Amino acid sequence: MQLNQRFALMDLFPIARGARREFFRNFLMQVYFTFVQSIPMAAFIGFLFGILCSYQISQSLSFLGSQNHIYQLLVIVVFRELIPLTAALLLIARSVSAVATELATNKVQREIDAYEIMGINIYKFLLAPRIWGGTISMVSVAMILWAACLLGSWLSLNSSKNLPLPIFINGIASQINMIDILIFFSKTGLTGFVVFGLACHRGLQLDGAAFQIPQVTTKAIVDSITIALIIQVSITALYYAVSTGGFQ
Repeated sequence: MQLNQRFALMDLFPIARGARREFFRNFLMQVYFTFVQSIPMAAFIGFLFGILCSYQISQSLSFLGSQNHIYQLLVIVVFRELIPLTAALLLIARSVSAVATELATNKVQREIDAYEIMGINIYKFLLAPRIWGGTISMVSVAMILWAACLLGSWLSLNSSKNLPLPIFINGIASQINMIDILIFFSKTGLTGFVVFGLACHRGLQLDGAAFQIPQVTTKAIVDSITIALIIQVSITALYYAVSTGGFQ
């Protein structure tokens, strides 16, 4: 069965007052399930990530006799590259799979048909809140990962040498520029929008029995990981191509 309603870009932006109220209710629920419930896991992973990364970077730089670059590497390698990718993988495993499964189940149980019969726009009612909620959650989870990573990095570095927290924060802040922030939010925001949109698409694409739901979920996860990696690599490649004059 194919959906009778056609998707339009404006369906992602509810205009009517009643539609806005329902949108924000579903949006907040999606943010709660995707971001709020992920905070403990993200904080724990980010903390361990910071300890391991800072230790490895510090040890590697000590062999080269160049400890002064540790802040720069934490920003370039961890903040700009690893944190966005880790946030994407975490939410793909935890929430993208859940969204695809939920919508596929709704499709099998004919709930989608019931919405269409009642004249409800499923894109505004079901898809838009999940896509925007997932996008905001992806950015927010990445920020939690980075904050916890900084704490773990500082504790790791402070254990080997006396490093006051203000000096550590100032060192990190001195290495972050607007390009780094733009890359960070571009990777997390674009990845969140695309993978949650893909999860919705895969869930609604099911046109069979309930036993096919795991297949749909697996396909959504695999496709989301692939697309997330492509987005991460493409933005990084674009940055280095522009910064090194690759387009001149």
